Amino acid sequence: MARSVRAPEPGVPLVSPSRFLVAAGLLLAFAAGLLAVQKAAGLDGGEAALYLAPVQAPLARITASWDQWLGDLRDFQNRADRNRVLEAENTRLRQENERLAGLEKENQRLGALLKLQDKSHPESLAARVAARDPNLWNAQVILDRGSQDGVTRDSVVVVPEGLVGRVIRVGPRSCQVRLLADPRTAVPAVLAGSGALGILYGHDGRTCTMKFIEHDVPIREGELVLTSGLGEVYPPGIPLGRVTRRLGRTEALFQSIQVRPEVEFGALRQALVLGRSRKG
Repeated sequence: MARSVRAPEPGVPLVSPSRFLVAAGLLLAFAAGLLAVQKAAGLDGGEAALYLAPVQAPLARITASWDQWLGDLRDFQNRADRNRVLEAENTRLRQENERLAGLEKENQRLGALLKLQDKSHPESLAARVAARDPNLWNAQVILDRGSQDGVTRDSVVVVPEGLVGRVIRVGPRSCQVRLLADPRTAVPAVLAGSGALGILYGHDGRTCTMKFIEHDVPIREGELVLTSGLGEVYPPGIPLGRVTRRLGRTEALFQSIQVRPEVEFGALRQALVLGRSRKG
């Protein structure tokens, strides 16, 4: 079977640069030898041209091919340089777009927080998350507001989506907040649709469990759960989360449900710290 020979790609030299150099060197050496012979034999220019004619055409072809190869090499290098510049510019533009998108999202969060403050909690303090414990990422945060700003123990912390948690420790310029999903959290709650009361407990840092709901209350997936206002800590009507499923009975007269918090605790950056005089 005859072997197929692949045609060279357009613009690609048929021989390598090293072979060009070897061939050109041999032809130049041959031409130099002929010139030496011409000088030794006393030949004039016309007679010498007869001897040099066989090598002039190959030398001209090699020189032209070599020039073409050098031109292709320079063109390739220029294109590679332009590509590097364009890639660097694309990377810079992509990073700038990501930065601007992050700033826009941050501005939207701040705008929603300020709107909530103006509309519902004019006496509240805007605060930023100052620190987090990696081992308690969805359980506790440190805010940059403290006793010098008027923060007290059991101050309630909220965002536009709903309840964040409550202050458990206060320093002069910072406070520690226990988040809603912390297993040690317990909040008096009410089902917005049926009005059934219960207690919402943090579970695993991501979900909560509402217990002590009367056994005959119908449970609807997606139903909103709010603070009931019972007790002395949490004001009424703050969103807590939405029902995801019924868990069954925990006591003879009660049932429990799983609740997904409305607040994304892992992405928390700002919040409002409410005053303690909630009934005023």
